Amino acid sequence: MTAKPAAPASRRVCRRYNVDGSPCVNMTPRLDGWCGKCAGFTQPQPTVGVTGTRWFKASLNGQAWTPVSAPLDLDEAHNVAVTFAARKLFAARHSCSMDEAEVQIRSLLEDLLISGQIDQSEDGWYRLMFKKEGYLLLLSPDRAAVKMYQTKHVERTWAQVKEGVKSRVSMPKTAGHNLTKWIRGVLGSQDAPLHITQRALYTYATAYAETRLQRDNAKVILSQMERQIEQEIAPKIVHPLAEGVVSFVVDTQGWTWALVLDKGESMPVVLYLTCRNMAD
Repeated sequence: MTAKPAAPASRRVCRRYNVDGSPCVNMTPRLDGWCGKCAGFTQPQPTVGVTGTRWFKASLNGQAWTPVSAPLDLDEAHNVAVTFAARKLFAARHSCSMDEAEVQIRSLLEDLLISGQIDQSEDGWYRLMFKKEGYLLLLSPDRAAVKMYQTKHVERTWAQVKEGVKSRVSMPKTAGHNLTKWIRGVLGSQDAPLHITQRALYTYATAYAETRLQRDNAKVILSQMERQIEQEIAPKIVHPLAEGVVSFVVDTQGWTWALVLDKGESMPVVLYLTCRNMAD
């Protein structure tokens, strides 16, 4: 079980992706990591997996579900714990952190208490769901904890569906869907002392170099970024770095470079860039 999330942190770069797979570079103060302006996908491209429908059925293990009124008042929802299992299910389905999972589960719980379909099993469990939209939470008989999360969607969260974001899985393939493929090809040729992620390259191009990342300029922008890393960023890294811990280097322009050392690697990865002006 977990406590209620902490108060909102300062603004940071949106952690989501647009429909074409390009990283969002907007700033956001939201704890779920989404700016609310981009499409909000948590991965560049959808990963088709097994969706859940078992708990949406009219009966389960021989027990029927009976419609009941809301088991909690809205102002009581913040006292409900979100179990590790529920957060893990959400995080695995939507490729997000455990903290972001909890924030979104709590938001879903509040919406379900307001307008969701609520049923109770013979042994006391509460099922809160948006059946048509395909989202479900399982609440313990004592109403103290969210025990499980299930969705019929491959990748979209309830927040995305509520904002009208369309599914990418059923979309016809367009030229935009090949964006990450050709960027990966460009990144495969990099020769920098630090590995550069797609998000970092995209941010560098659109915000730092003030241009749009395209096929005909991507290698030039990558080379420019590599030179800056070699001349300015790499020498400022304080070693040794702890594996998995994000560290930051500020360049002469006031830009902050977020770095992380992956397990087994000797040099870190450039995750993303941001600047004080953008974060103000």
